[in-house]
Amino acid sequence: MPKTAHSWSSTSYPEVTVLVRGAVPELELERTAGAVARMLDRYAIAGGARVRLTACADGPLLAQVNLVLAEAPARVQTVLPERTRILPLVTRLNRLITTRLRPWRPQPWPDDRPPGPPTAGPGRVIRRKIVALQQRTPIEAAAEMDAMDYPAHLFTDIETGEEAAVHRAGPTGYKLVRQYRAEPPRTGIGPFTLTPRSPLVLSETQAAQRLCEFELPHLFYTDRDTARGRLLYRRYDTDLAVLVPG
Repeated sequence: MPKTAHSWSSTSYPEVTVLVRGAVPELELERTAGAVARMLDRYAIAGGARVRLTACADGPLLAQVNLVLAEAPARVQTVLPERTRILPLVTRLNRLITTRLRPWRPQPWPDDRPPGPPTAGPGRVIRRKIVALQQRTPIEAAAEMDAMDYPAHLFTDIETGEEAAVHRAGPTGYKLVRQYRAEPPRTGIGPFTLTPRSPLVLSETQAAQRLCEFELPHLFYTDRDTARGRLLYRRYDTDLAVLVPG
């Protein structure tokens, strides 16, 4: 029988807790939990893992694994188009573990991550997540973005005190956008392409309209009312969410 829930439900397995949203067959829970548990055992990863499985309306599963590596949070997230095939999740988890347990280096580009949320079509902002931004160098922010499997990452640039964002993009695989300054980082130049223009100053409504009009996966902008940098992005359910500095 499938696990069905309008909100998250939880099932625990040895070392792995599985959180479910929507109708997910019990067999898929056991298959995913077993694969993650074997990966933890293979690399002697302590502390277990938390898996989130979301049944998408059109059939596939959105799978996310959260764990601790090198004493810091880490995660992978991917869509499983065929529910019985968990190899994409296992492959990404294996890569995360092997790269996280050694000093960071830029990931290959073009990126081989699975397709993200669809970027076409309308969207409405349904979540505003207030986050306490960490002070980071751009390289530290890029390493954190990779460790958390984010396509983009909002942070406070330690060199300038500005809100800034890094995201995966060509030609080098990493792009840096600061609110006001476009000069290269002073602390380790890194693999970054710089955006020469400052982000647009927009209202939330204007930002959402721009993201949808240009079919963007995410948009870093300066909020018109607060003058703070925000990161708007499209969710897998095609609605929008925005990260708001706390």
